[in-house]
Amino acid sequence: MANNDNLKRGNPETQFKSGREAAEAGRKGGIAAGAARRRKRDIRKSLEDRVFDTYTDKSGNKLEGIDVLAATLFKIATDPSHKQVITAQRLIFEMLGMDQTAADKKRIKQALKLQAQEIELNQKRIDADQEDWTTDISGE
Repeated sequence: MANNDNLKRGNPETQFKSGREAAEAGRKGGIAAGAARRRKRDIRKSLEDRVFDTYTDKSGNKLEGIDVLAATLFKIATDPSHKQVITAQRLIFEMLGMDQTAADKKRIKQALKLQAQEIELNQKRIDADQEDWTTDISGE
């Protein structure tokens, strides 16, 4: 009798669909995949247009979008008070190919983790100093 239990049909929702239903689901999936590919292509084309366009800064210097992007990324990566400093640094390491081996990735990950802890510690000190400063002003 135990073997007969194994032969019972499963839940209808988990069974394979009939040929017509499977074909319809596949068709819908193909249409959605094509739409997603076209959307990604349009975004990539828009980014390429902006990256290779020329911009003028406040001083009148002409810069390509790629230079503006690199300068902005570097500015974020070197500002420890910026929320995305670690992400920017990781992206720079990746773009420069400095994270090729497993040892490189591990070393970079550890360094960025230490830096994140240092930033968090500094923020706690700043918050504590602000609390002390507020307390002194209010006279409490």
